[in-house]
Amino acid sequence: MKKRNLIFILLLCCLCYAEPVKITRQYKTMNLPSPDTQGEITLAEAINYRRNIRDFTDEPLRIEQISQLAWAGQGITDKEKGFRAAPSAGAIYPMQLHIALADGLYRYNPESHSVTKTVNEDIRRRLYSASFMQQVVAKAVCSFIISGSARKIEEKYRNRGERFICLEAGHIAQNLQLQAVALGLGSTTVGALDSKSVARACKLDALQEPLYIICVGYPSQPPPITPGKKKPADEAVKEPRTQKAIFIIPSRRFTDEELFDSDMILDIAGIETTIASSKLGTIRGTGGQMAEATILVRDIVVDDYDAVIFIGGAGFREYLNDRDAINIVRQAMRKGKILAAICEAPAILAKADVIRGKTIACFYSRRKAIMQAGADWTMNDVARDGQLITANSSAVTKRFGKEILAALRGKP
Repeated sequence: MKKRNLIFILLLCCLCYAEPVKITRQYKTMNLPSPDTQGEITLAEAINYRRNIRDFTDEPLRIEQISQLAWAGQGITDKEKGFRAAPSAGAIYPMQLHIALADGLYRYNPESHSVTKTVNEDIRRRLYSASFMQQVVAKAVCSFIISGSARKIEEKYRNRGERFICLEAGHIAQNLQLQAVALGLGSTTVGALDSKSVARACKLDALQEPLYIICVGYPSQPPPITPGKKKPADEAVKEPRTQKAIFIIPSRRFTDEELFDSDMILDIAGIETTIASSKLGTIRGTGGQMAEATILVRDIVVDDYDAVIFIGGAGFREYLNDRDAINIVRQAMRKGKILAAICEAPAILAKADVIRGKTIACFYSRRKAIMQAGADWTMNDVARDGQLITANSSAVTKRFGKEILAALRGKP
């Protein structure tokens, strides 16, 4: 009898001191559809139309939309290095993204682009209570919970864990909201929350601190922009066409300031400029500056430009009898383009016989050629006669450039 009692006592002791077995329910992991990395809405449009939307319909999101949103928040964008869509201090990625839906809570797994169900019940009412009774949290068909581990960051960056996870939460939230716009959805950010209550509702690890709730759904009012749908013609905003100008310079010994001062004025104003010459590549000016000719004079298509500008210098003479240059001058006049020349270069316009009856400014030594071509030579530094703009020296390059710009803008 005593032997039996001893065995019983020993068994009882073993049971008392044995490590308890933790019983957990395992939920299935589900792969998400591949994210779309192209999109139909530009980043600028998404930024322009991003607003906090707090009134949603009851229509549930499609799995493709949830996949795209999760990827935008924490998806892998560089498989080789493991980089994610939102930046992280030291590429530590201490964040977790959970998705609350009507049938439960899911944890997003960035490495496999999948979700694992972690809570098998609708927690939206509990999130509503934890966010101080904000109705949008209770009504949203989908909410993303962003949490972070300051401890994980502080292993590398001491005393900066809280700061860095808050910054990273902001990056993720912005990505989610912009992606929502691109999907034709509405979203709102909820930062007023009791983190401990949210953590309990989501059954988060003790080291994970909830920072943000992003509610997403179909807005009750139609969104201002919808993927795949063109704006009505009366609402469409036409992008202004970029104006273009081409500078024609000698293949050697062009005057530096005549080119660079004029180009600078047009470039600052948003005019797209190109440099042409009789040879391609780097060309040195008389002052030692380098210009890069990217197109040959013979290949210029006048219709592609709003202004054709001849730059002077000792080497300008190569175009006086150049058939291609003369033809470009005549085409520019016939097509109503701005036609400009400075210093000795107006002599090329005279050679093309397009200045008869016009007032032209040029370098003093070329005045006879100008008058022989039937034009009125003026002692003014800069002359503008209709579409023709001429100047007499490199000392007035900025005024020359400004006059060309005024003509392009349609100003007197």
